[in-house]
Amino acid sequence: MFWFAGASKYDANWPDVITAETAAWRLREMHYSTLSFEHGFLDGRNKTSQQNETIARWMRTPLDVDRLRQDRLPISDAYASTPHTGFEYVRDHLGFRLELQWAEFPATIEHGAPIKFEAGIVNWGFSAPINPRPVLLVLLSADFSRILWRSTESLADVRDWQPYMPGDPTYSILEHSLSSSEAVIVNGSHAAAGVVSVGLFMPDVRMERAAKTAKTAAGYSIRLANDGVDWVAVPGEGAVNVIGQT
Repeated sequence: MFWFAGASKYDANWPDVITAETAAWRLREMHYSTLSFEHGFLDGRNKTSQQNETIARWMRTPLDVDRLRQDRLPISDAYASTPHTGFEYVRDHLGFRLELQWAEFPATIEHGAPIKFEAGIVNWGFSAPINPRPVLLVLLSADFSRILWRSTESLADVRDWQPYMPGDPTYSILEHSLSSSEAVIVNGSHAAAGVVSVGLFMPDVRMERAAKTAKTAAGYSIRLANDGVDWVAVPGEGAVNVIGQT
């Protein structure tokens, strides 16, 4: 992007500002995870020119949802139902944006018995996650203070969660499946009958020392984009997406 609108001094045929929707097309094609905030905004160092710079314009311009759908750019119905600016769309879709589509698990489970779990996730972002992370099914205590049980095997490799099949000219959104039938073995002191929460836990395993308090734990775990999924920080562990109770 040009730093300033008025780039016509370089090319009279070049538009003053590239729209967020046009930029998003390229960000999707190249699977962008980050974008410099300096180029096209200058962080307020020149307040006069800043008003006309690319990112400043994006911040003032409503998102053209029809244009996104015309270009088959990723956007969920839930996101499209709420007004956003072009800047917000680019910000919210850089990298990955994971959304749970459905999940099934039993209404009751028994200590030592398998918990049959299945779910579907889509990625509305521009790229798949880059770093390896486990995808763990967990059971949380009623007060969310501790993880009572977690699956021993990762349910998926998040690096495979592409938004669409690379090379697909239709850019059809892929649904990625999760499943587990692992036996639930809860520590004896916490195995009493009662309601527990079911969650998906996707921590950054490299950040264990940094995620020892509730304040920092949430920063090192993947959060789903669903509005209806609670996000709970568990001290010493990370943060969990709570998807239901059993």
